[in-house]
Amino acid sequence: MQPIVNGLEDMYNEDVSFVYLNATMDGADIYDALSLRGHPAYVIILPDGTEVFRLLGAQEETTLSDAIEDALQNEIPPPSDN
Repeated sequence: MQPIVNGLEDMYNEDVSFVYLNATMDGADIYDALSLRGHPAYVIILPDGTEVFRLLGAQEETTLSDAIEDALQNEIPPPSDN
């Protein structure tokens, strides 16, 4: 998955901050705080702290790039409280 994310980071580096964390090391606290239960995990959080996207497991580049585009355009509704 790293090559896909690296490619997306190259495409969106001016608009998006990419943070890489290891769930068993430097990212354990954040992983727990976000209640992530698998890896790899992808979470998009808007500057105001609103989470707008979350998926676990291997993903296609188009899935991730579409989510980034939607987030940049603020078209993703916030997750429901269900």
